Amino acid sequence: TNDELTSYLIKEANIDDPIHIFGHLGQSTIRTFKNKVCIDTSCIYGYKLIGYMVNNDKPIIKSVNNKRVNKDKKSFKNKLFRDI
Repeated sequence: TNDELTSYLIKEANIDDPIHIFGHLGQSTIRTFKNKVCIDTSCIYGYKLIGYMVNNDKPIIKSVNNKRVNKDKKSFKNKLFRDI
């Protein structure tokens, strides 16, 4: 479940480790905590599609709007990395 993954990610987060980019934990915006970056912004529910690239050791984040408008956007109960 998302709750189980969230606690695992918080436990494993370490600012000195390489950046860990992941998805499958849909959020309405990008979430970061220490070296963890969740780029799953739930494009399937009408939010943006995110791309993450590293160029010359600098992160570049790009997004594109979803062409399909979904009026029933999912409610995000998973508060990934909030209130830590």
